[in-house]
Amino acid sequence: MNIHCTGTQYLPEVFTTHFIFSRAVLSSGGHGGGGGNASAHSSDSHLALCGANFCVLNTLGNDNLERPPDSEIYEISTIYLCCVVAAVAFVAFFVDPLSRYGEKQRKTDGQELTGIQLLSATAYQLKKPNQQLLIPITVWIGMEQAFIGADFTQAYVSCALGIPSVGYVMICFGVVNAMCSLLFGSLMKFVGRSPLMALGAVVHAVLIGVLLMWRPHPDSPLVFFAISGLWGVGDAVWQTQVNGLYGTLFRRNKEAAFSNYRLWESAGFVVAYAYSTHLCARMKLYVMLSVLLIGICGYIIVEFLHMRKKRRMKRLAEDPKAAAKEAAAAAEAAKASGVPAVEETDDEQDEADDDIIVTHL
Repeated sequence: MNIHCTGTQYLPEVFTTHFIFSRAVLSSGGHGGGGGNASAHSSDSHLALCGANFCVLNTLGNDNLERPPDSEIYEISTIYLCCVVAAVAFVAFFVDPLSRYGEKQRKTDGQELTGIQLLSATAYQLKKPNQQLLIPITVWIGMEQAFIGADFTQAYVSCALGIPSVGYVMICFGVVNAMCSLLFGSLMKFVGRSPLMALGAVVHAVLIGVLLMWRPHPDSPLVFFAISGLWGVGDAVWQTQVNGLYGTLFRRNKEAAFSNYRLWESAGFVVAYAYSTHLCARMKLYVMLSVLLIGICGYIIVEFLHMRKKRRMKRLAEDPKAAAKEAAAAAEAAKASGVPAVEETDDEQDEADDDIIVTHL
């Protein structure tokens, strides 16, 4: 459902503006080589250690990796802080209040969860098979964002082009990411979720293969921008489609579901940053490729179970007698085994969200 699109349509612009200004500040400096002819600052021996061969502990002698001045770091931190304030202001003034979509009515009809109850619901959510199957792809989202923001910029861009080039390359990532996020959200209505997920998986798998074989060189700067932009295409797929998948599968437990989403996405960040200084770039790429493949396998199983569930629900809706027989058989099986029958509360049955009457301004 797209009931919140009226206000959230501004958020990609906030994200892109924040990304562009902060990266532009870093690019404006003259530190770390890269000013003009970067090949004059990097010998062939240093370039051989860039890319997949890059190791954090083996960067001595590369002038391109010189630390930026503290003044620029403080300036970027200030920009980040201003963007946080701007984002809060956009949410406060432009995102439609939930009361327009029946939130007050739902709170009146049902008991509102306390903080402890929500925490318990988040933990209970992990018992659901669909949630368990979505954990790897959610962890992957955090890992791939950490890679493009830290490892790619260090092992490829900074090592070969110099730190001033990082801003321009990442601006390309941010702009493409924002544009594709808007595009894929609308495109999903026409082509479905699975083709877009396949697109994201193929794009990132191919890019990982390219990063494993490619040797970055300052004489081919356009390749850096192409990889950054294509990585933004893949990230836009995950940000839109996996979020939408959580909302579709867990419509009755949105709070607990999206709490798990943020939990496992953050876990991906933690894992990626934890091994960042201990593994070389090549091993990081292998780890990411493994997580991506596992995540896609889990997603395929979720889609298969979801489609099978929808077909079964449709069949039972068309044949009430068969539904009654199935319910009776389930009750008898539960009684025989001594295990209480589990109430059918799958989110596909929850039609309340589809019947919400949207009031107009």
